[in-house]
Parts: sequence; structure tokens; C-alpha cells
Amino acid sequence: MGFDIKGTVEQGLDKAKEVINDTAGKEVVTDEQIAKVEEVVTDNVSKLTEKFGK
Repeated sequence: MGFDIKGTVEQGLDKAKEVINDTAGKEVVTDEQIAKVEEVVTDNVSKLTEKFGK
């Protein structure tokens, strides 16, 4: 079992969304926005993993 980058990214983005929305007092970051960011980040991590190996 290795490092779960996808899980770590998801947790970080969820926490960031929570903090931003709590600070703003309303929903300014949506689940859809988080999903898009997560997709881009995990895609880029996958590309780096392929390039540099595991």
C-alpha cells in the first residue's frame, strides 16, 4: 500500500472549502468547483507520477 494522493487531495480541498465557506458565512465554494479542481490536480499528479516513476 502506498501514499493515497487522491485521498489526500480530496481531504485538503474539502477542508479548504469548509474554511472558506465558514469564513464567508455562506457557500461561495461549491462541490462542483471542488470536483473540477480535484480533477485537474489528480490529473497533473498522475502525469508527474508517469514521468518520474513511482
